[in-house]
Amino acid sequence: MTVCVCEKTSQHAASPALVEGRERIGRGVYFSMHYNKAKTRITNQFLKRRDLASGDLSVWRLGEPYGAQVEDVAAILEESGPGGSELSHIYYAGAENIRFVEAASVNADQSLCIKDDCTSGPDGECHPAHATIGLADVDGVDWDPDGTAFREVYESLALLFRKSVAWTKIGPDQPLPRLPK
Repeated sequence: MTVCVCEKTSQHAASPALVEGRERIGRGVYFSMHYNKAKTRITNQFLKRRDLASGDLSVWRLGEPYGAQVEDVAAILEESGPGGSELSHIYYAGAENIRFVEAASVNADQSLCIKDDCTSGPDGECHPAHATIGLADVDGVDWDPDGTAFREVYESLALLFRKSVAWTKIGPDQPLPRLPK
């Protein structure tokens, strides 16, 4: 069940459908941008605070029923990623779990929204498997990016994504990076 108004109407003509709760939602992690200085640990910076706050956190719908194959998403992210940075992982989480991440200071049915926004690049590129995550409009909740509610939802979302890897470039002879504590 979705509560967000933005999830009740398609956000883009190229979208195959509204994002369903059973879908897997992926987010890319890049070696130089999202690791600590020693390149041994992935930081929460793989989720851009600014983008989450503005409702534009770029994610990908993976697999059935409406998403792209994870290898295709990896190819897109490798090609369009930030200059000088190599894709290392694609983390994923279930859409329903994303929508209902918990935060102790937020008493709401839904904390996050997932919009079927197919705009996947700064120049208006479009892909039907692209989506965005934003904050739900919750009465009485101040989503100030420096505030407690935002921090709790941000950290819960990062932890949720880090639980599942859909794709990795790390080879069998290389150790996986440690997760943040």
